[in-house]
Parts: sequence; C-alpha cells; structure tokens
Amino acid sequence: MKKVTIYILLLVILLCVIIFGIYSNSNKKENYSYNDKLYLEVYENHQDDVDTGMQELMKSQEYKEMSEVEQIETVGNILRLYETSGAIKNLYYDSNDKLYSFMYENGALGGVSLKPFDPMLN
Repeated sequence: MKKVTIYILLLVILLCVIIFGIYSNSNKKENYSYNDKLYLEVYENHQDDVDTGMQELMKSQEYKEMSEVEQIETVGNILRLYETSGAIKNLYYDSNDKLYSFMYENGALGGVSLKPFDPMLN
C-alpha cells in the first residue's frame, strides 16, 4: 500500500512539473523585454534583408532612446538572429570602433557602425 501511495505521489508531482513547464513555455514570448520585442519584430519583418532590417531598427525612435549599452546589445541580438538564419556569418564586434562586422551569405563584407557618422572619415 505504501508503494502505491508513493507512486501516486510521484505521478502527481511529475504531472505538475509537466503542466507548469507547458504553461511557462506558452507565455515565453510575453516575457520578453521591450528591447527584445523591438529587435524580434524588426527581424520578423525583414528576415531576408539584413540591411533594411538594420536601417529600420536604427531609425526607430525606440532605438534612439536606448542607452549606448542597450543599442550595442540590441544590434548584436538581431545580427545573431541573422547569423543563425544563415543570412550572415563570421559576426564580430570591435568594442574600440563600436563596429559589428560580418560576411553576407554571398561573401560580401558588411558591417554596422554604432558610432555617430563622421564626415571626415571615409
């Protein structure tokens, strides 16, 4: 009788863990931060066009209101999504120049500079 009670208790605990896991995964997208939602939305709208996606992100008012650290993180996150999808590869961030560099799937080099534009540099 003790074994049956223990098995029933273990089964109830297992079911609770499974139900809690399913519930928490179903709400996962709602738990993203504001910045996560922004770059995920940009990526979903421009999955096949890295340049347009990055331009849309960097022109948005939300991006302009971010701190420098948040901008670096947000740009890195969306570029990692593009890298995972195969649109770019060899993603690298140079913290001295505040520059993300990468290679497009066709072999062309690309990059995203987080420094303000300087007309004296070409």
